[in-house]
Amino acid sequence: MKDKIEGRIISYLQNRQLSDGGFFFAGVEPSSGKDTYLATVALTLLGADFDKRAVLNFWDGKMKNKSLQEYSIIFWALESLKFLRAEASLFERHWKQRAISLIEDRLTLKKFSANEDTEKISMGFDANMLAIALIGKRLEDLFYLLSLCLTLEIAVDGSEAVRFIAELQQKDGGFSEKIISDSPTTLWSLKILKLLNHPFPKREKIRSFLQSQFLSSDDLENLYCVTEGLLLLGENYLPRKNEALDFVFSCQRANGGFSRARTIGIATIENTFQAVKILRSYGTV
Repeated sequence: MKDKIEGRIISYLQNRQLSDGGFFFAGVEPSSGKDTYLATVALTLLGADFDKRAVLNFWDGKMKNKSLQEYSIIFWALESLKFLRAEASLFERHWKQRAISLIEDRLTLKKFSANEDTEKISMGFDANMLAIALIGKRLEDLFYLLSLCLTLEIAVDGSEAVRFIAELQQKDGGFSEKIISDSPTTLWSLKILKLLNHPFPKREKIRSFLQSQFLSSDDLENLYCVTEGLLLLGENYLPRKNEALDFVFSCQRANGGFSRARTIGIATIENTFQAVKILRSYGTV
C-alpha cells in the first residue's frame, strides 16, 4: 500500500521536470523556482530518482544570468544544494559567493546625488526587515532573509525580527498580520523564532490555537501549517490520524498530484509537497 501511494506521487512529480532542468506544475517552460525547490525536497524525502544534474544546471543558469533577485528565489536555490548532496559539491562554493554578492546588493540602497554619481548606502538587516513589513509582504520574505544571512554568515541582529513577531501574536496564542489568528502566519512566525533560537512565547496557547485549527477548513495548506507547527512545538503525536489521512487523500487527483481542496482545484507541486510532508508526519510515506 505504501509503495503504491508513493509511486503515484513520485510519478506525478517526475513528469513535471522540464527540459530546462527545473519543475513546473503546469508543464510548460520556463520552470518555476519554487516548484523546482519543492519537487527536489519532496522527491528526496520519498527516496525517488530524478535528474539532479539537470536541476543544478537550471539553478546555475539562473545564477549566471543574475535572475535571482528576490530573497525567496536565492533561498530556494541554496536550499536545493542540501538535497542534491554529492551532485552539488562542485557548485557550492561559487554559488554561495554569487549569493553573497546578490544579498549584499539587496542590503544596499543606491542614492543618486546632484552630480549623478551613485552613492551606495548600507541598509543592513533591520532596514530590510522594516521594508518587508511596511510593504505588507508575507512572513516568508522575512524568513528567507534571515535564513540567507545565517547561511551566508552575513551579520544579523535578530532582536528586531523577534520584536516584530511578538507584535503579531494574538490573545488566542496564534499569530496574524491582521486581527484574527491564522495558521500560515503562525507557522512562519514559529519558523522564524526557531531559526533565531528564540523561545516560543505563550507556548501552550500556541499549541491550543493550532489544535483548534485542525481540519477546521477544506484547505490542505491549513492542515499542513497546523501539523508543521505542532511538530515545531515538539509534539510527538499528531491528533486524529484517520481523519487527517482521509482528508489528504480526498485532495489527490487522478494524475497522482494533490490539489488545495477536497472538491475543487487542480494538482500543483506546492500542494503535493504539502501532502507529502503531512503523510510523512503520520508515517504513511
